[in-house]
This record gives sequence, C-alpha cells and structure tokens, in this order.
Amino acid sequence: MTNLHTDLTNAPALEAGFLSLETSPSMSHVDGQLSRLTTNRLSLYRGDRCLIKDLCIDISAGHALQITGANGSGKTTLLRTLAGLSRPETGSITWHRGTHATDERPRIAYLGHRNGLKSDLTPREELRFNLRIRGIDDQSNVCSYLERLGLAQCAELHCGQLSAGQQRRVALARVLLSDCPVWILDEPLTALDAQACNGFHELLSQHLQQGGMALIATHQSLQLAAGSLKTMALESPC
Repeated sequence: MTNLHTDLTNAPALEAGFLSLETSPSMSHVDGQLSRLTTNRLSLYRGDRCLIKDLCIDISAGHALQITGANGSGKTTLLRTLAGLSRPETGSITWHRGTHATDERPRIAYLGHRNGLKSDLTPREELRFNLRIRGIDDQSNVCSYLERLGLAQCAELHCGQLSAGQQRRVALARVLLSDCPVWILDEPLTALDAQACNGFHELLSQHLQQGGMALIATHQSLQLAAGSLKTMALESPC
C-alpha cells in the first residue's frame, strides 16, 4: 500500500479501530531516518466547537508522549489528526527525517477505541492475515507476540469468542507486528490484566530503544525508563 493517508482520508474504512498508514515506503522501521515530530500552533475543532488551540508538540524518536485530559478534552481528535485521519483547523504538523523537515508522514500504526478484529478469525489467523496483506512473508514473530501478551492459550479460538481484554491484546499485538516507526494508540491498556500490561510495556520499551516513537492517550501510568517518556495534559475545551 502506498499513500494510504491520502487515499483513505474520507473513506468508511477509517471507522475501523486499526490502520497501518504507509505513506512513505522509503522510511523503513528504525532506519535512523525518523528523528522528530513537531506541531506549530495546532488548533482542532469538533464541528464548531474548539477543542485544542495553539498546541505545540516537540518529541524526538526514541520517546513516548503520554497524553492525558478529561473526557471531551480532545485526546482522540488530536491522535487522529497526528495520524492523518482528521485535519487541523489551523497550524502545522512536521515530521523530521534526520536534519530535514517534511510534511510527509512516516509509516504509522494507529489503534483507536475499536479493535477492528474479524470475529471469525483466530488471533493467530488475524495476525498472519494482517502481515500477508501488507506483503510480509516472515511470520515467525506471531507466536512470540501471542505468548508475550498472554494470548497463547486462546490463540486458536475465534476472536468473537474472546473477552474484551483478550480482544484488546490481539489488537495490540497487531500494532507490535506492524513494523511501523510511529505508534499512535488511544487508551491501549483498557481492559488489560497485569500480565498483558507488562508484556506491552516491555515491547513498547523495545520499540523506543530501536528508535521508534509512540503517542499514547491513557490515564494509566506507562512503565518506561526515565528520560524516554514525556507527558502532556490537555485542558478543558477552549
């Protein structure tokens, strides 16, 4: 897939909870090119209601940005805008590759509130299917991610039979397997138990250590090494 950001901006497929946005085939994961994300005076609206005004973000590769705020403060709208699924009212979003700035997005794995799973596939089939449609033949990591997120025992059940927490883990495993340098996650820890949270944090840390970036809306504490986590609290809508 190429230029998915442009082709699907207004498509019904964006209602799905997960998208892997491949907007720059030349920017392979952890190739050292993605260096930074900045926004300049970003203003976001929902209808005629201003949610966020003049927001500036500056985050480097190897870091995660945790976004908090009350319900309705614009967390989801901000994440969708950074992922290219919504447009800002004013302001700019700039991705940096090395020392060069560009408005071309890197490959992004976006996970919203919906898990976007196929109910008649098993977790193993779901993950393998997503790899195949993205042209990835190497599926050797599927079992490893299922194990680390506590899904090994239910890997052969249909996703429609899984609990809410198990379905969320499958959706997260799909992000982890996406091989995208940027993860944009909306409440990823919802319904997860301690084992799954620990597995997610281990893999998130590994992603950052390899030069990845993560933008995460969550009220739960992220267990990351000192210096790799930034936090930002959104105020009530303006």
